[in-house]
Amino acid sequence: MAAKNSCGGRAPNSTYVKVKLEGNAIARKIDLSAHRSFESLTVSLTRMFNISDEHWKKSFNLAYQDREGDWLLAEDVPWRTFIRSLKCIKLIRSRC
Repeated sequence: MAAKNSCGGRAPNSTYVKVKLEGNAIARKIDLSAHRSFESLTVSLTRMFNISDEHWKKSFNLAYQDREGDWLLAEDVPWRTFIRSLKCIKLIRSRC
């Protein structure tokens, strides 16, 4: 039996995706059509979860679940690939 998908995914034509902050029980949604780069997405996410830029750079990584169910670091792929394969986003705490 497959593991339950905590992401839920997005509708095929939707530009909204679920965003989860590790350690926070409540997920939110963000409209990807408002963004054209990882930089603008990151700025919106830090504002959404009230995380300072300095704290973000030291403590968080942007991960995403692709349509196959694999978790990957977002900035390891080109923006267009990220947008096409994205199922949901998770802000994970860095393990320093």
